[in-house]
Order: sequence, then C-alpha cells, then structure tokens
Amino acid sequence: MAKKSKRTNSKKVAARNRDSGVQPNSSVQANQNPKSNSKPHSGTSPASNPITTLDHFLEAHSKWVFGTILALFIITGLGLFDAYIVPMADDATYITQPLDLIQKGVYPTYTSVFYTVVMAIPAALFGVNILAYKTMSFLFGAAGLFLLYGYFRQRIPASVLFATLFIYATNYEIQFYNSALMSESFFIAFQMLFFGVCLKIIERYTDNYDLNLKTELTQRWYYWVSVGLLFVLFSVTKNLAIICAILLALFFVLHKRLKIALFITGLFIVFRALYSLAIKTFFDTTTVTGQFDTLLLKNMYDPSQGNEDLIGMIVRFGQNFNYYISDVLLRYLGVRQDGVMLEPWTLFSIGFALLCLYFVYRSYQRKDHLNMFTGLYLMGMMSVVFIS
Repeated sequence: MAKKSKRTNSKKVAARNRDSGVQPNSSVQANQNPKSNSKPHSGTSPASNPITTLDHFLEAHSKWVFGTILALFIITGLGLFDAYIVPMADDATYITQPLDLIQKGVYPTYTSVFYTVVMAIPAALFGVNILAYKTMSFLFGAAGLFLLYGYFRQRIPASVLFATLFIYATNYEIQFYNSALMSESFFIAFQMLFFGVCLKIIERYTDNYDLNLKTELTQRWYYWVSVGLLFVLFSVTKNLAIICAILLALFFVLHKRLKIALFITGLFIVFRALYSLAIKTFFDTTTVTGQFDTLLLKNMYDPSQGNEDLIGMIVRFGQNFNYYISDVLLRYLGVRQDGVMLEPWTLFSIGFALLCLYFVYRSYQRKDHLNMFTGLYLMGMMSVVFIS
C-alpha cells in the first residue's frame, strides 16, 4: 500500500507541474533512466567522427588487431628472410668480434659494443652459425614490435599506434634488418625498453612528485640502479645513443625540474664511470674514447683519412640531414623509389624540420609530455646520426 501511495503522489506532482509549466528536474530524470547519463551530451555524435569511431573499434579489439599485425610481421619476415652471409663490413665485424671476446678476451670498442657482447651468447652456444645469428635478429625485431605496442597502447590514439605497427611489420626496409647481421633490430628493441622507462620517469616526476633525493636513494635505490645500468648499456649499443640520458635530462630542464634533471645526469655519469672502470680493469681498454673518436672520423671504415674539422662537420650534418629526411625516410614510407640514391628534396627537408620544431613547441605548450619527449628524443638522436 505504501508503494502504491508513493506512485500515486508522484503522478499527482507530475500532473501539477505540467499544468503550471514547470519542467521536471533533470537529475530525477537521470536517476529514473540511468542509460541517459552514461555519455555526456555533445553537439555531434561520436559516430559522426570517423577517426574517433575507428579508435574506439581498434581499442575494443586491440588484442585481435595486434595478433593480426604480429602474424603479418612473421609472414613478411619469413618471406624476406635472407639466411646467407652478405659481403659487408658489418657482417664480418659481428662474426669476428664476438669470437674474439670469447676466445681471446678482447672487449669490443669499435661500434655497437653491447650488441657485440650479446651476440657472443649464440657464438658460444653454436659457434659460427649464420642462421642462428640471423634468427636472433628476427627475435629482436619481434621484441621491438611487442615493446612498441606495450608502451604506447592507451598513450596515443589507437589508429596512430596500429598504423605505425603495420608499417613496422610489413615494411621491406625494416624487415631487411630482421635477417641481417647488423645491430639495428637489437637497437630498436633496446630503444623501446629505454623509451618505456623514460615514460615512467616522466609520468612520475614531471608534474606530480617533488623529488626527495634522500628518499629516492634509500627506499628506491634498486630501481635507480636498474635505470643506471639500462642507460649505460643502451649508450654503448650504438654510438648515437651516448646522448640518451642527456635528452631525458633536457626534457626536465625545459619543464624547470632541475633537481630531477641533475639527478638523471649524475646517475648516468656515475654508472658510465663505473662501467668504464670495469672495462679498464678486466679488459684493459675503454669504449668512451672509441665512441667519440668514431663520430669524428671522416670515414668510419677508413680511419687513416683522419678527423673532420668544424666546417666539415657542418657540411656533413647538412648533407646527411637532407639525404635522410627527403630520400631515406620517404623510401621507407614508399613515396620514393627504392634501391637507388635520388636527388634530395631540400625544401621538403626544411619544411619537415620546421614542422618537428613546431610539434615539440606545441606539445610543450599543451603539457603533452609524451609527444614532447618523443619529438625531442627523435630530433636529438637523428642529429647525432646526421653528424656521424
């Protein structure tokens, strides 16, 4: 009876409101119909934006989409897999140097030091086995695909992420390195690991945390030991990665987080010094001088030509910048013909550089830390490529 009287009273109130022109309370309507409040009202329906619709679809089926891309990666990689040795300096280097490390105790100092150390593992297990070495490259390529997906999922739009993964999985220029005796596939995988750690540090310390050095060193020392080791090993994976920690510190400097910037820089210096001390103690050699000396050479494969001067470095930077941006990048994207060196498009290269600078600037203005660090990292690393 009580329930019936309440329903009767509510009907009488609604009738009086209609007679007097009073609108029903919106909150009451929302409570009576929960589904009506499940999505915010906007002038345009989400379905009217095809990109948003595509992002929602890809996010809802992300595992299936990634599984399809992984299958494409395997099919494309196996179809392009080259099991034979290539008469290149890289192939010879990554066969002989791991053997020298195992048999003679000679630590590599020339290029891609940590990759050479890692390749000593299959060399110790299988000897000179080209197929085993190249299978390692393929596995490193697959690891790079997984890490790229894992670190950027739910951080960038799904349409952008899966388009990038699709290019990574099916591009001939990228797949070439997945069956080559070169360090590129290993570097990509290690780079994704480094990048993921940097994103965690940025998300923790940029906006929401005031670094307490004593707390970090006493309660999180194990974490920072791992970070320091990662940064040092990544810095000797390729010569260009020697600036990796500097770029992260620069990001924090631009955000006026000087304490964490100094902490990152000091951490890298300390662990790099410990690494150099260990190499000097056990192998009586160093990799720091070797890395810098390699960058300054006129010809990496012929050191007898000597080092570049300042003017030569500037000219080299400009030529490499123009070539990589308007030729190599566009060949990777399928815009320009593959297999030949084409005349660079200088205006395109300049426009691309200006667009990158604007992208980083706008990301900084919008406090978009992910995109800003991505742009800053790519510009910094590519600058070292252009110099070398």
